[in-house]
Amino acid sequence: KECEFISKCLALGGVESRVYHSKIPEAKKEEAMALWMNNKVPVVVATIAFGLGKYACGSIISCKVWH
Repeated sequence: KECEFISKCLALGGVESRVYHSKIPEAKKEEAMALWMNNKVPVVVATIAFGLGKYACGSIISCKVWH
């Protein structure tokens, strides 16, 4: 729920993103990863399921959203 919330907030600001966490289908995870790695989507909002430290990227922002 937090990833989706953050992704929606980013969209309101005009930033395209995809979500990535353990509860989405594998095909959606692969799509998010491919879009991000090919610079088609600038942001992936993810949990640790994304594999922090496994992929090279410019920035990682880790946060906890309190509702």
